[in-house]
Amino acid sequence: AKMVATWFDQIRHACLDPDEISYNIALNSCAQGGLVEDAERWLRRMREASVKANPISYTAVIDSCAKRGDAHKAALWLEEMLRLGLKVDVIAFNAVINASTKCGKVSDTIRWMHRMRDACVAPDEISYNSVINALARQGSLREAADWFHSMVGRCLRPAVASYNTMINGFSQAGRPLE
Repeated sequence: AKMVATWFDQIRHACLDPDEISYNIALNSCAQGGLVEDAERWLRRMREASVKANPISYTAVIDSCAKRGDAHKAALWLEEMLRLGLKVDVIAFNAVINASTKCGKVSDTIRWMHRMRDACVAPDEISYNSVINALARQGSLREAADWFHSMVGRCLRPAVASYNTMINGFSQAGRPLE
């Protein structure tokens, strides 16, 4: 992150103004490392420089929160995107869904899946796998199976990991033959 800031400052030293691509590169660098505070700082700098933050900018902040395991903060940033009327894509929703799953917040995982559909964003295999995983981990195997079948019903192809999640869930529950 330090080298990103150094090179970013070089833009100014060259009497140039950083653009949205410059800021988004810095934001994505933070996202890769789960550097939430740094990502928020870059977004703030972007706004202060009157450079319009776009969905890529916000998604990078959401992703940094998700990588850190901060589902609450990831959700707040997604809410901000929705409030601003920015186009929210499946990647941003999946980051929040995945963060909720990792934190064991199954009801939030499902709620965000429904919010994604309500926003006319089509869930993908990653979305469904997160929900299936969350439900299977908490032992809600019938509900996990329902989501699995819903994924198939939407012509999405389950990965081996999807099947393994179901197999493991039933095995752990002592119900391997169901």
